[in-house]
Amino acid sequence: MQRYLKVSDITNRFCLYAKPKDVPTKKGRETFLKKILFLDQPAVFFETAPRLIKLFDQLIDLGGESRTLIVGRELTKKFEEIKSGTPQKLKDYFIKPKGEFVLTLESVS
Repeated sequence: MQRYLKVSDITNRFCLYAKPKDVPTKKGRETFLKKILFLDQPAVFFETAPRLIKLFDQLIDLGGESRTLIVGRELTKKFEEIKSGTPQKLKDYFIKPKGEFVLTLESVS
């Protein structure tokens, strides 16, 4: 996780949504995403593989198509991977996502 935070360039404040109830899966999900799209600090949260593509689509639909995301997959494991880009670029990369994901949505400029 330390490597991920370093790559994410988080040096000061950030919002961490670490509990499962912090990131709604159904009811309240759109409200949550709207909230983090307008934070003045990076938002770090967890997502599952089955919901990752839907997350990218929702961010695009809510006006976050130009925002930068950093996605860490399988952190601290053999197949660790960290990618960054716009939601569309990451959607194109993670065609069939597998594993556990940590995401950072960069703050509003």
